[in-house]
Amino acid sequence: MDDKKRGSRKLPLVIGLPVLAILAWWGANSYFGGSGLAREELLALKNSGLASVENIPNKLRNDGTESMKLFTQLVKAAPDVMLGIRNLAIAGILAVEKQHANRDESPEKYALTLKLAREALVELREKDPDSGIVDILEAKLHVTLEEEAEAAKLFRAAYDKHPDDSIALMELFVLLRNGQGEERDEVVRQAATVNANNLIVLEQIVRLQAESEDKAIVSTLNNAIEVLAPYKAILAQQKIEVATELPQFVQAIEAGDDAVWNKVKIRMIQVFNVVKQDFGYHTDMVQLQRHPLEYLIHEFPKDYFDASDLPDVGSGGIEVSFLERDSFATLHELEGVLDAIICDFNLDRQLDLIVLQSGKLSVFELDDQADQWSSTHSVEIAADLQHVIAVDLDRDATTTTPEAYSVSDFDFLLYGAGGVQVVENVLPKDTQQRSLMVSDKAFANADISDVAFVSIADIENDGDLDLVLACQGGLQLWKNHENWLFSDVTSNALPEAAKSLNTQVLATADFNRSLQQDIYVSGGVFENIRHGRLRFNEASTDLLPDERLSSLAVFDVDNNGTADLVFGVGQGLSGALTGNTPGGKVWKQGEFQVTSDSPRGLRPIDFDNDGWRDLVAWSDEGLQFYRNNGNAGLEIAEVDVPDLQNVSKVDVDDLDEDGDLDLLVVANKKLVVLDNEGGNVNHWIKVRLCAEPDPMFKVQRSNVHGVGARVDLRSASGFQSQQGDGRVVHFGVGKSEGAEAVRVLWTNGIPQNILSPKPRLTFTEKQELLKGSCPYLYTWTGEKYEFFTDLLWAAPIGLQFGEGVIAPTRDWE
Repeated sequence: MDDKKRGSRKLPLVIGLPVLAILAWWGANSYFGGSGLAREELLALKNSGLASVENIPNKLRNDGTESMKLFTQLVKAAPDVMLGIRNLAIAGILAVEKQHANRDESPEKYALTLKLAREALVELREKDPDSGIVDILEAKLHVTLEEEAEAAKLFRAAYDKHPDDSIALMELFVLLRNGQGEERDEVVRQAATVNANNLIVLEQIVRLQAESEDKAIVSTLNNAIEVLAPYKAILAQQKIEVATELPQFVQAIEAGDDAVWNKVKIRMIQVFNVVKQDFGYHTDMVQLQRHPLEYLIHEFPKDYFDASDLPDVGSGGIEVSFLERDSFATLHELEGVLDAIICDFNLDRQLDLIVLQSGKLSVFELDDQADQWSSTHSVEIAADLQHVIAVDLDRDATTTTPEAYSVSDFDFLLYGAGGVQVVENVLPKDTQQRSLMVSDKAFANADISDVAFVSIADIENDGDLDLVLACQGGLQLWKNHENWLFSDVTSNALPEAAKSLNTQVLATADFNRSLQQDIYVSGGVFENIRHGRLRFNEASTDLLPDERLSSLAVFDVDNNGTADLVFGVGQGLSGALTGNTPGGKVWKQGEFQVTSDSPRGLRPIDFDNDGWRDLVAWSDEGLQFYRNNGNAGLEIAEVDVPDLQNVSKVDVDDLDEDGDLDLLVVANKKLVVLDNEGGNVNHWIKVRLCAEPDPMFKVQRSNVHGVGARVDLRSASGFQSQQGDGRVVHFGVGKSEGAEAVRVLWTNGIPQNILSPKPRLTFTEKQELLKGSCPYLYTWTGEKYEFFTDLLWAAPIGLQFGEGVIAPTRDWE
C-alpha cells in the first residue's frame, strides 16, 4: 500500500460477465491477435502475468481472469517459448480452483474458465508430453473437480515417467493416504522407501506395518527414534519416552511377541497425536506437495533476445557525497558511545537513534524541525555490554498503523563480554506512554559470557525470532518459546557447533533458497535441514576460506536472486558469487578480489539508487565505499566523505526520508550522522513489511516485521532481490518509472505482489491470509479421545522464487 495514498491497489477483474462478453473484452484488447512486442514490452507483460497469477490464491478479488488474459497475450506474442504456454495452463488451473466453490453464482463464467484451462492443458501436453509436469497439473485440476480416480492415474503416470523425482508419488500419497485398499497400501510403502524421514509418511507406514504385522516395522521404528528426537521434550510432557519405548517394541517383535503389535499401533497413534500439534509436523506436510505456482516459468530462454536488445548493466551509477550535519550538536556532545543503530522506536514512521554507552541505553528522537536530536528515553543496563540490536522478541502488537494494521514494536538485545540482556519496549494500555525496562525473565538464569556476535533468525519459521550467538566457546542457538522464555537448543540443533570455534563473524541468510535461515561463519555454512536442526554443509567450504574472517556481508551482488558473499580476510576484501538449485545444491559461479585491505565491518548499501547494491566498509582508517559495477563485481568508489578515524560501527537507513540511504557512524566513540547528497537523483521504491501478528493457524505465522522474508522487484529493466531484516526494504531503480511488481515471499511460504508500484513512494505490504472457521477432529487412542488435527484448512498457497526457478513448496492443506 502506498503510504501516501493509503488506498489498496486492486487487480483489474471481470466478474460475472457472460461468456460472449468475456470473449469480446479479450478480443477488443488484442489478446487473440499476433504481436510484435519489443523486449521491454514482453518482459513487462511476463512480469505482470507472474505477479497476477501469484496473487490468485490469497487475494480474494483475484479470480484468475486477469492472469489468463495476460498469459494468453503472451502466448500470442511469443508462441515459440514454453513460458507463456505453461503459465497459461497454471493460471487456468488456479482460476478454476478459485471459482469452483462459488461456481453456481456465475455458471457461464466458470464454464468458460474450465474450458480454457482444459484447452491450455491440451496445448501444453502437445508441446511437452514427456516431462510429467502436464500430468501433475492436470491431476491437480481433477482434484479440484473432485475426480480422485482420474487424479490418481495422472499422478501415477507422472511418477512412472520420472521415478527419480518423487514429488508425483508424494502427491499420490497425500491423495490416497486416508483411504483404504491395496493401492493405498502400496503407495504408503513406496512413499516410505523414498521419504522415510517425513513425519506424515512415518505416521502412515508405522500404522500400516503394525496393523499388517509386517516385521519391516523394525527398521521403521529404529528410524523413528532419530526422526522423533527433536520432539523429545513435548513427548515427555505426555510421559512418552520414544528413546526407551521403541527399542523395547523392537526387542518384543524380534522375540516373536504377538501381543506387541496392537501396543505399537496404539502407542504410535498417541505419539503422533502429540507431534502433529507441533509446527514441524505441518511443515512436513508442506514437503509432500508442489503447488501449481511452483511450475511457473519465470524467464525467457537466455538466448531469446538479441544481444543488441540487452540493457547496459551498472550504467545508472551517479556521483554522491556524504556530508556531516553540523547542526546536530546534541549528538556531537555524546561521549563514550559503544554502539548505535537506527530504529523506529515508537512506530511513528520517523526513524530514531538507539545509543549504547557504558551502563546506559538511550533513545534519541529528531525534533519537528529536523534540526536537533534529543534524548527521550533511557535505562540503566549492565556495564559490560558493548553491542545493541533492535528486534521484536515478544510479538506485542500494541500499536495500530495509519492503515489500521496491528504491529509490534522493537525491543533491544544487548550483548558483549557480560553475556546478553534484553530491554523491553513497553507501551502500557492505560497510559500509552512508552518506557524502556530491563527484562527480568529473558535469559535470567542463562550462563552466557563473551558474546562476540549475535544474529537474529526464525530458525523454525514458526513466527518467533530465535538468537544465534557466537561466543568464545563457539556457536549457541537459543530458541524463542514466547513470553520471554528462551532455551539453549545447541546440543540438538547444532551438534557440529564445534566447527565454528574460530569464527569472528556471523550472519544468517537463506543459503540455498529453501526459505529456511542458514548460519554463515568463518569457513562455511550451517544449513537448516528443518525441524530446528542445522548441519555443516561441507560443500560450503568452497565459498568461504578456512581462515578467520574479519568481516562478512551476505547479499545478492549480481542480481541473480542468490545469496553472494563479500568478506574480509588476511589478504584483503574478496567476494564469491553463487548459483543454486532452490532447496538443493549451491555452487560458486565466480569470485573477485576487491582490495588488499581487510575491514572491520561491511554493510550493503545502494548509495546511488542505481539498482545494484554497493558496499560500505569501515576500519580504524575510516570509511571506504565500493561501487557495484553490475558486471559481477565491486570496485573502489571515489565518494566524498569526512575523514573519520577508529570507526567501530556503521548503520544504514534513510534518516531524512528523502529517498537515499544515509549513515550513522560511531567513530572515536562519538556519533556522526552523514547525509547522502545526490543519491535521490535516481528513483527508488521502498516496502514496509507488516505480517499478521496473530493468524488463525500457527502454520501461517510470520514474524511481524518480515525478518527473513524474501522481497523481489521485477522490472523490464532488471531484477532485484533482498532479504527482510525488520527495516523498510529499499530498492534503487535508477531512471525507471517504477516496476511491474514487488513480490513478497513471507517466511510461511505465501507469496503476494504489489502490482505496478510507482517510484519515489513507500508501500506498506500487509500479509494477507484467507480465513475461515476450522472444526477440530478428535480420535480414540485405545484409552481416551485426544486431539487429532484441524480440518478444512485454507487452500494451499504456493512458494515461488524469481529468475525462472522453482523451490520446495511451503503450502499444505
